[in-house]
Amino acid sequence: MKKVLEKSSKLILTGCVAFSMFAGQLEFLSAKEVEVNVAKDAEVITDGEDTVYGGLAKNINDGDDTTAWALGRSEFPTDVTLKLEKPTSVNKVVVKLGSADWADKAAVDVEILYAINGITDTESDWRSFSTKKEAQPLGSTVEFDATEVKSISHVLVRLSKVQRTDGSTEGITLWPSIREIEAYETQEEKISSYNNIASQATISTDGVDPQNPENLTDNDPSTLYKFHNDQQSDERNIDLSFDDTRTIDAFDIYFEHVDEEPFDYKFEYSILGRNGKDGKYQTLVDHQTANRTDNFYQAYPIEAAQYSDIRIVMHKTTNAIDGVAGNGWPAIAEFGIYGSEKEVVDTESIAYKKPVHTNSNRSKASSIVDGNTKLYGMVLLIQVMRILI
Repeated sequence: MKKVLEKSSKLILTGCVAFSMFAGQLEFLSAKEVEVNVAKDAEVITDGEDTVYGGLAKNINDGDDTTAWALGRSEFPTDVTLKLEKPTSVNKVVVKLGSADWADKAAVDVEILYAINGITDTESDWRSFSTKKEAQPLGSTVEFDATEVKSISHVLVRLSKVQRTDGSTEGITLWPSIREIEAYETQEEKISSYNNIASQATISTDGVDPQNPENLTDNDPSTLYKFHNDQQSDERNIDLSFDDTRTIDAFDIYFEHVDEEPFDYKFEYSILGRNGKDGKYQTLVDHQTANRTDNFYQAYPIEAAQYSDIRIVMHKTTNAIDGVAGNGWPAIAEFGIYGSEKEVVDTESIAYKKPVHTNSNRSKASSIVDGNTKLYGMVLLIQVMRILI
């Protein structure tokens, strides 16, 4: 007979995507990509600093735009180097130029170079990060996207060719100055160490003529669950119910995403939870807002607790047609619930828990007879040589 066991221990996520090898369905993991400024932990190397007026080198990466570094003398070109804490795949560098007294009156050329493996002995060790930007006004913010993302150990900012904004170079005596240098790496931010179990819940709603409830948990943000197929004039609920109690510690939610918004759609919602059909709903996420352009996705880590039912309360959906505000037609693209899940143990199979022999990936081979039809992490391509029964 088949037994169903509750997985109470958290699953370690080892990949960027996960596949069900047997169902063939792509699944999202409880993580998203974020841009992290790795410059704040770097060592700053300069040829000098202004100790009289406070233009210290530490101001270059202190995260405060109101402070600045200055060389302490008029010298161009001049270099500022960031020695990163470890080799990092930097994809963008931002330079915030200083010299407030000359802001919008003078400009400099700004160039970004990089080094790999800590080798910085000669000029030939430095490579171009991106195209040099000429005549950048002092006080401005200058952004550089990497021509090619590589693991780098040092970032060098070079200021040169000081000039007036009209192009003349006469009568300019100023100190090189930088308010902030930022270097960004794309990193994975996990909202939970559990997997998304929303697809294991039963979906219901009090909406009118609901369309395609499976779209809410199909791991495809391009499909929509139209749970109230009409203009929304009052609150409507979506319930996701499990047949038993689960430990849950995070949610995420996607709304429809459009590049240009002709109707100014806005959503206001809350997320509630309860343990047991007789329990009282608790507010876990309170009156958050979303739209379809720059705020279509939100993630919410919460304190881990036991819940059997999760409710999305759509307080209101609004839009504007030809400048006239009104009630919109609500829909949600995807909803994730991160928590403990069930493992199906198929003791009817004669192969269940039998030894497996392969010519590779031996430590993972037993997973094909463990009764669990979902494998989380990177795809494992296992060629079974033979099964002893």
